[in-house]
Amino acid sequence: EETPICSISKDDPRIAGQHLGFLLGNVSCKVKIHAGRGKRASVLGSTDSNDAPDGPLVFASLAVTDQRLVLDLKRDGPDEKEMECFNIAYEDEKFQELGLGFSSEQTDCHIMFVLQDSKKFLNAALARAFEVPDKASFRVSIATPHAPDIAIFVNRILKQGGEVDIKPTDPRISGETTKFNLSNLKCRLEISAGTSNGASSGQAKRGSVYMSTQDDKSVFTVLAALAITETKVVLDVKRIEKDAKPLEYLNLSLQNELCKEARVEFSNEVTNGRLVLTLPDARRFLGDVPSFAAPEGSTAKVYLDTFQAPDIAMLLTSKGIPGVSSSGIDCLIKPEDSRLADEIVVFLLNSMKCRLQLVVATPGGKRGSIYEMVDAPSSHSVFAALAVTESKILLDMQRSKKDPHPQEYLQIDYKDALCKDIGFEFANSTHTNHLLITLPDATRFLNKAGSFEVPPNSTVKIYMDSWKAPDISMYVKQKQRNFHKE
Repeated sequence: EETPICSISKDDPRIAGQHLGFLLGNVSCKVKIHAGRGKRASVLGSTDSNDAPDGPLVFASLAVTDQRLVLDLKRDGPDEKEMECFNIAYEDEKFQELGLGFSSEQTDCHIMFVLQDSKKFLNAALARAFEVPDKASFRVSIATPHAPDIAIFVNRILKQGGEVDIKPTDPRISGETTKFNLSNLKCRLEISAGTSNGASSGQAKRGSVYMSTQDDKSVFTVLAALAITETKVVLDVKRIEKDAKPLEYLNLSLQNELCKEARVEFSNEVTNGRLVLTLPDARRFLGDVPSFAAPEGSTAKVYLDTFQAPDIAMLLTSKGIPGVSSSGIDCLIKPEDSRLADEIVVFLLNSMKCRLQLVVATPGGKRGSIYEMVDAPSSHSVFAALAVTESKILLDMQRSKKDPHPQEYLQIDYKDALCKDIGFEFANSTHTNHLLITLPDATRFLNKAGSFEVPPNSTVKIYMDSWKAPDISMYVKQKQRNFHKE
């Protein structure tokens, strides 16, 4: 049974022409409706043992732009489609009465909206459907690891009057084919002292934008905007407490010979991806802005938090900037891979930590060392690369410290009759999204001995963590429906 869909599309007229900061879809949430002192609050969608739910699960979709907040809700069962909860512009006077906050604990991260006088904010149709009494408070708590970023994003717009972004009309990228354009990224700039002519430069002045690898302190909070086109990388940074506007940190042509000396890498952190750009002898890459001054011979590292880190790293590597895998594993499906010839790639995940669980119908039979079972862990850490194109699914695997190169695990066209039996599911958790690929009677798909071998009539479950899990799952399911209509 499919999970109810509650989503706001990017071309929704309510957010048309606005810069989109965050777009969350089909996220579980909790709604509390409190009619007044002494009265029990009605709780919908709660999974907290301290709150017994009075109604069905609730799903949310939230759009956060540079101009407004739009929240839609959908109850599992009663509602045929999502309903608008509120649609409010930052410049609206009543926005000041909207309670916005977040909680970020060890196992939980939520963005919270508190509408003390709900009638001022709630869409009338939703208020009727949810049976919200007059003057009741209405609280929505949405589970998402992006909660702190959303709150910071909104508060910054209200207090700072704008974003850290590189607009498409910026002369540095106008007329270019833009591959990535990211704004308001959490950024950390680190400087490590180098040497020049045998003399240590550790005592030379460094710009206030940096933290040192020795003292791990920076004077300012730094945000960044990153634009990558077919021909260049542009990075602007802004010290929130200092700069009136973003300043250019890097404007590097991908044809510049310096690209061969830079390094790019990424890692999948608990709550996000992280992109790292390393600039050895950094003075050669940077302009002459005093706050960016780097001691002679020193190396600068730029850390940017974004779930698109793997894709950006792969693009820059293909353009000539050497890559470094933080995991030590480069399990990659490269754009020039012959299996992708004449294909339109819709999703591409590289060097993803994964688990392969084997469920056997009867005990016995050989199994490859790549698999884990309920009572027997795998002998190896496993990394995967997944390519989802308009016509097929391609999956490679690589065992850490065992396989020198990735090996093809699965390649199947949507039109193949077997494809309809593959399960593509996803789940949202506190810190990330999970993609689950299920291969029932797996020998039909694999037919391989050695590390991939499975016993007859067994099922393989492949688990990967990715923010793209909901999109990948829905895309593949739609392809399966199109090619294999009952």
